[in-house]
Amino acid sequence: MAQILSFLDAPLIWQDSGGSAVITLNNLAANVGRVGTQIDRGLGLLPRWYLLQGKFEKGVAGVVGQIITVGIFLSDGTNVDGNVGVADAALTATQMLAAYVTLEVVVTTTSTNTPIVQSKLVEIPPMQYISGGVINSVTGLLRATNNACRIALFPFHDEV
Repeated sequence: MAQILSFLDAPLIWQDSGGSAVITLNNLAANVGRVGTQIDRGLGLLPRWYLLQGKFEKGVAGVVGQIITVGIFLSDGTNVDGNVGVADAALTATQMLAAYVTLEVVVTTTSTNTPIVQSKLVEIPPMQYISGGVINSVTGLLRATNNACRIALFPFHDEV
């Protein structure tokens, strides 16, 4: 009987600077969304499974139970889910509905400048291009510090 093993590869990260792609989350206002720059994952064999993770910090006291929504948008190089474009830009709640997969990050603390992290395992088809987006549906701003907030996709490669 074959054994399936998985190994973790370098993550794809959308953040203000220094990641795989840019998404402006510094000081993102309440009820406002952003989509990050599109990443070219290349051609050929791509991993099927990813750990989707959202990490956010509030700039003001949070309300426990409110939601920050993370979405992943796919593209064939011409057509993009939700017509979100390919650059760091505004994202509407209606566009977020067209995300291939979403993650709802639940605010679990009222403290400011404290990481709020949530993850889930997702299956992503082998589309060449991918973008990450965020809708800040919580009361108040996200933290006004570069890279305090980010979206990450950690790829898991299966080997038999």
